[in-house]
Amino acid sequence: MIPPAFRRVLSAEGAARLVLASLVGRLPVAFTSLATVLLVREHTGSFATAGLVAAAEAVGASAIAPLQGRLIDRYGQPRVLVPAALGNAAGILALVGAALAEAPATVLAVCGLVAGASLPPLGACMRALWTTLLGPGDSIDTAYSVEAVLVEVMFIAGPVLAAGIFAVASPAAALAVAAALTVIGTLAFVGARAARSWRGRPHTHAPVWAVSAPGMRTLMAVDSCIGVAFGTVEVAVAAFARSQGSAAAAGVLLAAMAAGSMAGGVWYGTRSWRGPVATRFLVSVALLAAGLAPLALGGSIPVMAVLLVLGGAAIAPSTACVYRLVDDVAPRGTLAEAFTWVSTATIAGIAVGSAIAGPVVEGAGTRAALALPCGAAIVATLIAFARRATLAPTGAMVR
Repeated sequence: MIPPAFRRVLSAEGAARLVLASLVGRLPVAFTSLATVLLVREHTGSFATAGLVAAAEAVGASAIAPLQGRLIDRYGQPRVLVPAALGNAAGILALVGAALAEAPATVLAVCGLVAGASLPPLGACMRALWTTLLGPGDSIDTAYSVEAVLVEVMFIAGPVLAAGIFAVASPAAALAVAAALTVIGTLAFVGARAARSWRGRPHTHAPVWAVSAPGMRTLMAVDSCIGVAFGTVEVAVAAFARSQGSAAAAGVLLAAMAAGSMAGGVWYGTRSWRGPVATRFLVSVALLAAGLAPLALGGSIPVMAVLLVLGGAAIAPSTACVYRLVDDVAPRGTLAEAFTWVSTATIAGIAVGSAIAGPVVEGAGTRAALALPCGAAIVATLIAFARRATLAPTGAMVR
């Protein structure tokens, strides 16, 4: 059942269509990496090569997204999103063909890089549209909560869809479905009037990059630390599940965390908030650190599932606050670009967290690794508190 506050937001002209289209187009993000690893491993026999190709996809996506956002701010959404979606589909299909032909690792990595670099930033575009659809006011907090919950839906539904395709077909088929969903979702998204007409507001002076704003650098620093927490959680939880004799339970445990985040996002988005959003942001990040603290105490899979539900409860509210703060602090005319920078910071943090957690699991043990997410979230809280003055609004909401 959709909460009334969410229904009001989605009833804005074209909003429901845009949200559905963006969900379809973004769904492959939740399983493309896994499908890539399985495909490349199946045809090369090497997890090292599979990891290299998946990393190339991630590097391409995170490195190019801000440039895509900058072009969107200048030229509009359809002129960037449609070529990107077609390029992404071409890169994925080229990767599938190269893997089936047992091409060298370098060729596979280049295909992965192309696929990642051309991934259309539908999430950033959807977030940039909300102030146009709704205007400034309390409803924008609810809209960004819808966005945060949507991300959790994506990361629950995506792996389930992929698992079904793996069961009846193959990783190659899953990647083909991913390419099709990206193109279909993107075309449906840009077909909406709001997406076709949206433009970033003109600059009042020479164009600047979104990261020139101190508040943007604060959000990126905080989000990169939160990304480290997410990356360490994924590895540490997988190690914990394996230590409990059920490696497959890792997926269930991570889904429990996503469910906790969804519940927190619904709670946050169905309330009317007063006072500075920066204050809510500080509180939500601090609550995230507090919620992650007990993970190292989990002694069984059921107990860990409960702890992860509680630990995830502050994720969507803190994410919604980040989206609102981007609206406040991004330089005029850089809104789409600003949202891509925040996503890039999170992805980079996840990569770092995953790289850190593996050696900690092997060297100090699973419980030590389970303490890492809380440590990363504490660092995020300290940065947010120390730089809270940079989060004051710098201009009009609508850009």
